[in-house]
Formats: sequence, structure tokens, C-alpha cells
Amino acid sequence: MLKAAGSDLDHVLSMTIYVSDMELWDAVNRKYAEVMGEHRPARDIVPVTELHFGTKIEIQSIAAKA
Repeated sequence: MLKAAGSDLDHVLSMTIYVSDMELWDAVNRKYAEVMGEHRPARDIVPVTELHFGTKIEIQSIAAKA
């Protein structure tokens, strides 16, 4: 989606990560570090009781155009 919008991961300004099971937080944090590398945009984690379609994680991000 970022590429289609003329951007990329290096231009992400912030992320909000919704997690329906806080037991997943360590795995989410590891994957986030792997994917984002040294680029660390502002990040919020929001524990929720349930997400649509039974998903465990939903990520919303805001990025600048490359």
C-alpha cells in the first residue's frame, strides 16, 4: 500500500498497533524491529478485546510521500 501511494517504510511517521492478545506483544515487538530496522517512527500499542474478522493484530500507519 505504501508503494502504491508513492511512499515506503522509510517514510513512515507513526504507527498504531492494535493487539487483541497482549501475549503477542513480544512477538509483535520483535517483528516490528525486524521490519523497521533502524527507522523507528512514533509508535503506540493499543490493547483491544476484539478485532474484526477475528484477527489478532491490526496496524494503522501514517507515512510521508517519498
